[in-house]
Amino acid sequence: MLIELPTHSGQSTIPQTQKLLSTIQKHKAEIHDILLAYESQETIADELFKSIDCLEGIHSELGYIHSVTVDQIASLLPVNLPLYSLILFGLIPSLMAKKTYVRPPRAMQKAIKDLYSLLDIEHLFPNLELLENIERDTFRTEIAEKSNVVIFTGSQRNALKIYESLPKKCLFIYNGAGINPLVVFKNASIALAVEKTVHVKIFNSGQDCAGPDTILVHETVYETFHELLVKQLKALKISSHYTDGARIGPMIETSYLPELSKLLLKDEKFITYGGSIDYGHRIVHPTIITKSLDQGSNYSEIFAPLFYISTFNETTLPSYFNNDLYRNNAMYVSVFGSSDLEKHITHSVILRDTDVIEQERGNAAYGGYGLYSSYVCHYGHKEVRPILISQEIAQAFAPTV
Repeated sequence: MLIELPTHSGQSTIPQTQKLLSTIQKHKAEIHDILLAYESQETIADELFKSIDCLEGIHSELGYIHSVTVDQIASLLPVNLPLYSLILFGLIPSLMAKKTYVRPPRAMQKAIKDLYSLLDIEHLFPNLELLENIERDTFRTEIAEKSNVVIFTGSQRNALKIYESLPKKCLFIYNGAGINPLVVFKNASIALAVEKTVHVKIFNSGQDCAGPDTILVHETVYETFHELLVKQLKALKISSHYTDGARIGPMIETSYLPELSKLLLKDEKFITYGGSIDYGHRIVHPTIITKSLDQGSNYSEIFAPLFYISTFNETTLPSYFNNDLYRNNAMYVSVFGSSDLEKHITHSVILRDTDVIEQERGNAAYGGYGLYSSYVCHYGHKEVRPILISQEIAQAFAPTV
């Protein structure tokens, strides 16, 4: 159980975060240009908003940040949203450590390095060191195993490889894998449900863990939902670069492409729209795959604009949420409309008529209650819950009375 620590209201008293906030505001155009090589203008606008919002709201975390200081933190960054990820998983944790090491994934090294230089991170956060061109195993043995705290965002498989080698006294913070389905009941506003579905699923060309990996649509409204969804997908601008306003562009991590190709081939007969991959430009075109829940569903994270629709009725919907493959990765569920069937949605944080991206904020806990969704491990004890990193560090290392 978490112990309540005092939080601060009012303005931030951390000079370097205030300076960073001013620097970001001053260099928005340059940041935009750096990020445009990796993500759409829509994604950039959201990333800038959340980065600024997080720094402006840092006062709410001061009770945690000022409560403890550990010797060393190691953080492995995710493959998307470089500015926001650097702030959440690197800069803010560094306020609670004498030394913090950050490892960006290979596909994001240039973006992180450029941001690091532009925002003068080296001088604003002198205790934070960016480690480039270091293999994950090397980072694990030379950095993570010697740290008080290790922060990891990514797959459960890779998380275990790191966690199993850490000393028990190390606090392991896992920001994990969630399916984050949308549920569209028969009394839903279909226009709103489609609007939010498109927004959350094509965000960053589908390369975000908040994206729904299953879209559950009541069979009586499926035709209307599908027709409107196709109409909106046809209107999307797709390009090999984002400078022309494209909302769908190249994949950041090309290693996903073979797996996505296998998925499309496996479910080829269920494809109702799209289904192509442009390997030359690393573009996965928006694709709709439709099955009834009786025919199976999807319980794996898909980092691409693939709309995996499962049609349901009153009899079949409970099977989806009762499946251990769902429960193990339960985080958020976006519900459109209402039904008595909602009682079957367990282990999840329910959002109404909105999506995860619109709701997530950097100063609030994020994650879920599924076994592999988000958790902390300390001295062999694992607790599954939404995570706010500063709070977890403060709780784990709070001085004993």
